[in-house]
Amino acid sequence: LGALISLLQHLAAMWTSLVLLQTWLSAVAAKHEIQAEQAYRSVLPACPDPNDPVNNLDDLIANYCNIFPTNNRNAASHKWFKFLNDRANQKTEAEFLSLSKGYCPISGSPIPGTNIGKVTLQRVGGGTSTGYFHFCCSPCICDLTDWVRADTKQMTFANGVVKSMPVLVLGDPCKHPEKLQETFTDPFSKQAESLADSAPEVQCTGQTLQGAVFSDSGHPIIGIFYENVVGQSMDGTNQEAVTYCQERAASGYASGMGEIFRKVAMINPISR
Repeated sequence: LGALISLLQHLAAMWTSLVLLQTWLSAVAAKHEIQAEQAYRSVLPACPDPNDPVNNLDDLIANYCNIFPTNNRNAASHKWFKFLNDRANQKTEAEFLSLSKGYCPISGSPIPGTNIGKVTLQRVGGGTSTGYFHFCCSPCICDLTDWVRADTKQMTFANGVVKSMPVLVLGDPCKHPEKLQETFTDPFSKQAESLADSAPEVQCTGQTLQGAVFSDSGHPIIGIFYENVVGQSMDGTNQEAVTYCQERAASGYASGMGEIFRKVAMINPISR
């Protein structure tokens, strides 16, 4: 009897996993990545204590619920960076860089850090910088190249080690908070929506982006701009990538994050 009960419990667990997988696949197929993430998170363990140690990507991703109370990470990667920055003085530089691979700076999606893009960005203050970032899907290369800038942030790591880190920044959208209420047509659903609805974690305190860490030049940081990486990367600097991004623009940005990140970034673009 005990063996039968154990078998039934095992089958029930398998059924739950299959239902979850079906929900995930259906959501992704319908281009509803948020619903897919919510379905996945609905069976995760309870939200961890935010003061618990964060030693690996699993620990980081488990804190999604602490970082994003609305369960929506759209265009809110500044909150991932702040979560890790608050713990930087407990980590070595190498540990911090390893953890920073766990989210896409464009979408805000948690990722395994295996997709690497090489890009050349305009640098705040003038000139350009070439480096690497970790991403969820290839359209993020287009959005990052168009709207993100390279800057620096002086950071303090474990044992008081201070270093100037290369970071990815965008203009603070909260300089014009009313823009978050304006509607636009979603390229997937063809319905009108606002950033307040589609990116609810992009919130303002006065004219300052809430929950952001600011670079040495005063811009919200959305991720690390890696100088060196291990592994193969997608070259976002070649003509093939340029053509791909042009074709995506011609299609109305109906891939990746659609227009959500772009709409946030274009509110207050960095002009220098």
